[in-house]
Amino acid sequence: MIATLNFIVSPTADGPFSLNFSHVRVISHNEIEVPVQTTIGSTYVGIEEKNEQVYSFVYPNPMTNSAQIFFFNPSGSKWTLTLTDITGSKAGDEISTTQNSIVIEKKNLSQGVYFYSLKNNEGKSLTGKLIIQ
Repeated sequence: MIATLNFIVSPTADGPFSLNFSHVRVISHNEIEVPVQTTIGSTYVGIEEKNEQVYSFVYPNPMTNSAQIFFFNPSGSKWTLTLTDITGSKAGDEISTTQNSIVIEKKNLSQGVYFYSLKNNEGKSLTGKLIIQ
């Protein structure tokens, strides 16, 4: 038996998205169990998220004028972004949001490699790399 996952993306959607599974149970060499939660009458149908880990991705990366960092923020926590250069020096002002993404503008940043750190008021944090061309 082959399982197929179908989903619909809004025609107005823009940019990348990710699809993650958690709590997958292997039953046999060709069978797995994935808990699924659906919402009827809403704008989305999804898989129940119980994972405590937080992931992020940057698009576009490398960037020229601006980039957006996307991350999972279902509770609307306040996240604060700190950007540092390869020497560890702070680059630019901290940016805060309660959304699920943050836009980084090039402004006065030079070409090169930068590292970002995102921390929220629930004690979660994540890091990543950003390249500016």
